Amino acid sequence: MKPFYSRLGGKSRSSKLLVSLFPDDYDVYVEPFFGAGSVFFKKPYIDAVEVINDIDNEVFKVLKLVKTKNINNVFNRNISREYFNSIKKSNKPIHILERLKSSFFGRGKSYNPYMSSLTIATDFTMYKARLKDVIILNEDFRNVINKYDNKNTFFFIDPPYETGGETDYSHYVSPEDVYQAVKNIKGKFMLTYNDSPKIRHIFRNYYINLNNVLYSQTQNVPNRIVGELIITNYRSPG
Repeated sequence: MKPFYSRLGGKSRSSKLLVSLFPDDYDVYVEPFFGAGSVFFKKPYIDAVEVINDIDNEVFKVLKLVKTKNINNVFNRNISREYFNSIKKSNKPIHILERLKSSFFGRGKSYNPYMSSLTIATDFTMYKARLKDVIILNEDFRNVINKYDNKNTFFFIDPPYETGGETDYSHYVSPEDVYQAVKNIKGKFMLTYNDSPKIRHIFRNYYINLNNVLYSQTQNVPNRIVGELIITNYRSPG
């Protein structure tokens, strides 16, 4: 399964690799920074407690909408630029979803006619079934980690990357914040981050592997390979 909307910093290009490095001995799966859920939807379903969380209220509303409502018969039209502009400030979950699916940047701010033409291709019945027993939260990531941490929990943690400007994110958390949240964790975790001397230093006591990811051209930025770190408190397979 693929995400039904996009978000800045999503893991669509590396999700297969990340899932292959998961441990196989956990009873609770938790994502404190869900985003678009590229990794969640890529991983196979297992008979375990699954918890997904995002502090972004719009993401939370969309996930709850898809989980609890039958929207295939509602969400069945292409989105025009005029309609997109008319719903830009709406807080209705269906309008938020329409914006996210029709947005170039995945934040519901910039209209993308190509994405809008894909609107009717999504089978939300499939996503509703996948989310049926999943716990969906809208909390601070630290609360989620504290609430669900035990020796049988596995956390996939994908926080906002360093940007040089915290204003790039509405809910920015620092690498130091993330370190404080995971340093005494009882379960296992996988953490993905941008590659920088600062990140390598903060998480120097954990296993650190480099993954080179090819990003597509966007807004006059040429295709480029970007190094991302996969940080774990366990020795991953392979």
